[in-house]
Amino acid sequence: MMKYFFFFISLFPLLTSAQQNKEQIIDNTIKAIHDSKAGVYDIKVTHRIETVIDTVLYRYDIGKFSYHINDNDTVMGMNFSYDIRKKHLNFDKIESQVYNGVYYFSSQNVKDNNIPDPQYRILDVKKPIIQKIIRGYQKDQLSNLYNILRKTEKDKFKQLSDTIIGKDKIHRVEFRDPDDPFQTYEVSIDSESYMPVSISYCGHPDNRRQLLTTTDFENFRTANQLNNDGGPNVIVNKHDVDPNYIVTSETKKTYEPRKHIPNGTIMPEIHDLTIYGDQVDIKPGDHKVRLIYFALANCNGNSLFMPDIKTINEAFKTHNGVEVYAFFPYDDPAFIRKYIRDWQTHLTMPVCAGKKDVVDNFGLHSYPDVLLVNDEGKIVKWYEAVPGDSTAIIKDINKLLGK
Repeated sequence: MMKYFFFFISLFPLLTSAQQNKEQIIDNTIKAIHDSKAGVYDIKVTHRIETVIDTVLYRYDIGKFSYHINDNDTVMGMNFSYDIRKKHLNFDKIESQVYNGVYYFSSQNVKDNNIPDPQYRILDVKKPIIQKIIRGYQKDQLSNLYNILRKTEKDKFKQLSDTIIGKDKIHRVEFRDPDDPFQTYEVSIDSESYMPVSISYCGHPDNRRQLLTTTDFENFRTANQLNNDGGPNVIVNKHDVDPNYIVTSETKKTYEPRKHIPNGTIMPEIHDLTIYGDQVDIKPGDHKVRLIYFALANCNGNSLFMPDIKTINEAFKTHNGVEVYAFFPYDDPAFIRKYIRDWQTHLTMPVCAGKKDVVDNFGLHSYPDVLLVNDEGKIVKWYEAVPGDSTAIIKDINKLLGK
């Protein structure tokens, strides 16, 4: 017992030494990041995701981030490039992002052959919605933190008690997400370098604090550490985008984005097995109106639309002229069986999984995708599949049935 007492006494001066006020901490952090000019760091992000069976799933992202301070940048305050691998159950994807006054984004499923995807999508950063997307992707990264620290009034921050990690003293501050009052940042800052150590992102929509993600910043290397001559020109250029890889009018033929097969065309045939081993043969011309649901199991948008697809299936389950199907092309059949059984999705229509040929055959590029086919096998309509669409979809099916 005494040894613990003496251990505490040894830490007492550090724990009780006068804290800097939050204004000093924030100003020093802004200055430390700005004076670094540029640099790189490793990131480790732990996501905590509540599931429909009231448990918590964990997803771990490991990546590298580089930044370059840009005082003229009105969106983020710095240019950045970003490589991250996201792994969660059956979901395994590499993302690459580049922001250099314009915003490039590339994403590729690790199961696919071409990694990383050489085709970058260009987003117009002049649009407010695109700026919001950028901040959303970078909300737990240094670029967004730097931006918020500079622009948020000091009275919006709450100073928390200092703590110790290893042998390092850490300052902590907390503040609300300016874009979402129900989300809170908690930032740990090294007391010597004033570089951030970690960011915890918490949600509290009903007064219950829920930790959503924790991002640890590791292996910081700033301009002076990267360049022996101390020069600031150190931004990692491995992501500098080759114009040949950008979708322009010249390269569109080579790297044309995937599109849905158009309305009015005859649907491709589908031959597959359900997740329980039953044969599925969907052929045009057999006088069936069909609604086909293409989905990913671990996507929030798909989870939100799940009640709608069940409502549609219930509305027509006794009608011989209507069939509803669900396809999970990137998910393992065994996982989808568990998904339906344990996560209580109650999908009673035929469900297929793991066969990716439907992706190219139908031009799938976002999930959930919902397709309506008439009794001649012609594609009638693609739906964005947002919550509440079931009413409109049921109405469209009834029109095809002459009701």
